[in-house]
Amino acid sequence: MNRPEASRPPAPTLWWLALALPPLLLRIAQVGPLGFTSGDLRGFASDLVVTLLAATLALPLARRGRWLAAALAGLFAVLAVGNDEHLRALGAQARPGQAGYLLDATFVAGSVLPLLGSARLWGCLGAVALVLWLAFRGGKRKSPRRPKGRPPATAMALAGGAAAAGVALALWPLDGDSARWRQANVFEGAVRDGLRSGVPPSTPGGAGPAATASPGDLDGTPLFSLGGAENVLLVILEGVSGGHLASLAEAQGHGDLPDLMPRLDAFARRHLAYSSFVAQQRQTNRGEYALLCGRLPSLAGGSPTMSEAAREARPLPCLPRALKDLGYRTVYLQAAPLAFMLKDQFMPLAGFDEAHGDEWFQNPHLHNQWGVDDRTFFEQSLGMVEQLRRNRADGGAPWFLTLLTVGTHHPFNAPEDFPSQHAPGTFPWAAEYLDHRVADFLDALEQAGVLDDTAVLLTSDESVGLARGQDDLERLMAQAWGFLVIAAPGGPEGQRIQQPFAQSDLPITILDLLGRDDAARAFGGRSALRRYAEPRTLSWGNVYLDHVGGLGPSGHVYGCRPGFDRCAKWSHPPDRLFSPERQVVREGTPGEVDFLKDAVAASRPGGQSTLERTYLLTSDERVAMVPVPDRQWIFAGQFLWAPPGSRMDVELAVTARGAEASPEDGPATVWLMHDLFADDGKLYGRGAELRDGETATYRYSLGAGDDGLDRVENRLWVMRYTGEGVALEIERATMTITPADGLDAPAQPGLGIDEFSITSAGG
Repeated sequence: MNRPEASRPPAPTLWWLALALPPLLLRIAQVGPLGFTSGDLRGFASDLVVTLLAATLALPLARRGRWLAAALAGLFAVLAVGNDEHLRALGAQARPGQAGYLLDATFVAGSVLPLLGSARLWGCLGAVALVLWLAFRGGKRKSPRRPKGRPPATAMALAGGAAAAGVALALWPLDGDSARWRQANVFEGAVRDGLRSGVPPSTPGGAGPAATASPGDLDGTPLFSLGGAENVLLVILEGVSGGHLASLAEAQGHGDLPDLMPRLDAFARRHLAYSSFVAQQRQTNRGEYALLCGRLPSLAGGSPTMSEAAREARPLPCLPRALKDLGYRTVYLQAAPLAFMLKDQFMPLAGFDEAHGDEWFQNPHLHNQWGVDDRTFFEQSLGMVEQLRRNRADGGAPWFLTLLTVGTHHPFNAPEDFPSQHAPGTFPWAAEYLDHRVADFLDALEQAGVLDDTAVLLTSDESVGLARGQDDLERLMAQAWGFLVIAAPGGPEGQRIQQPFAQSDLPITILDLLGRDDAARAFGGRSALRRYAEPRTLSWGNVYLDHVGGLGPSGHVYGCRPGFDRCAKWSHPPDRLFSPERQVVREGTPGEVDFLKDAVAASRPGGQSTLERTYLLTSDERVAMVPVPDRQWIFAGQFLWAPPGSRMDVELAVTARGAEASPEDGPATVWLMHDLFADDGKLYGRGAELRDGETATYRYSLGAGDDGLDRVENRLWVMRYTGEGVALEIERATMTITPADGLDAPAQPGLGIDEFSITSAGG
């Protein structure tokens, strides 16, 4: 009898092709503009072998019906596009555990649904559909007879070929001179990561948050007469690279990079601009820590020092506190929710008199889950500048204001109808919008005479790197390429500084600019306002690429994995740290990277592997609801390290309050979502629907397992709400990480205690 057409299985070889096409097509799109190398040959082979293994494992399910086969192939295509998007946004492959985000409603709304308009997604799905049509179009033909229970010969051959190919791939070594994403499928990369040790935990007696990048050095020759500025405005632009400003790119020898921010570049050309400025980590909380505190961020992963400092809840010797002690009024203003990354707790500890997030802005032009758009941010930040200036004119204190944008954070926030030469939804599109908004802001400052007595510094929290693809070490350099522009009263015009400086040099630079030498010497690094005859070492890291880098005492640049099992070494033209003319130097000795090992050790928050740590996830006791398109963050972004065998205990109690019911929707109601994520994927998740006066209480524990967990993120957000004057009252929001030596036995991976309840005020 003929097999019913609806359940006819796909041909195994075509089924394999349906799985293999998306990663192959996306790889071609990524590496095509770069030029193919020998490393790409292994990458294509890895895609074929990994999908061959997947096809062998999934074929029994696929044979149960056409729709199931199509769904599985579609899922593989979506995962491939998701990895491609992660690679484009962050310069590194996704980790398979992150596929759990596809089950998260807010992630789907914020990051997956925007991909529905992606030509890459529909191109991949179209290719899969074509292959499946070819696989199924012979559905009415009779299947050859075979003994009952025996799989088809083609399926057996597929399985045998998959096993042999898997062994061959395992024996094919990776080339250290080519990016890993160009040589390995994302799933093979995950397996290789699993065979390596995780992020090295901090050791007892580490240098802790007081560790500095280098001793404070003001022995250089000043570029101009310092001390003329009265106030300081620090503007931090999310993710912007030195390569995005044409004059800085040209100074480093890049004449072919697109000019993404011409108006900001025009401002840079008129003032002091630094082309060899190092962004010392990825992630905002790591970069901002270096900028504000003059110390190295945690270079080799683990918990960010900002999170550890917030946990310790003690005043920090950072730039805002130094200025506050000198009589300055210190204010921090960012476009994103302040509780994200524990900044609501860190900023007061760092010395800010005031710290505000997106809730400070009224009637924004645009608002998404990351906060307000750049136009809203800069227009209303002008009001803060005017307020500080009026207070100063009335005899008040001089001021230090720090601003941080968020519009160029993926998935980006700009008007859909913004006229741009770049595709909507891309970083260049968002960067062009930011360029207009920050340039309008700077024009307004100049017209108001702010620059007559105020030093304005522009930089970035991190660097997204360049659009072009590189190997891992080139990406390490590209994503360490920051920028700095200084407009100071009495400062030189149109001067380019090639000598390398870094984020951790900013506090000593600002205090030197103000003529406060004694306070400046309390910070590490060098003043960017001086010329130095002698070179020095610099260090940086990349939490996404799992690499650390450094400029050595000999002037060579090194790039290493945190374990220092293998390091690359290369030379570059003098004072052109990000020049494309760098040359690989193959000889070298292990002792050459001792400076980098010391920097990694000094950057770790001390003692976190042996002490119980309790984090207050937010300092807010009451959070008012604001209308946003998808979700409102309450807290997130701690990115903590849970050592092997440790246990995580979470306690959370949240009550919904509504001033009055909505006539259309009835009583005030809040739909909450709480989850716990790590690099390995979702660890816990539970939603709650709360009416006015009801309290959701969470109490649960999780074991980190033998490998530990990196980038643990505890999140709470509001999906939607009804009613007027709605707010959340937060009674408890803590997370405690207890190391294995503080337990009777190492905690096993997975959920332990799990208690959840919803109670009313009377119950």
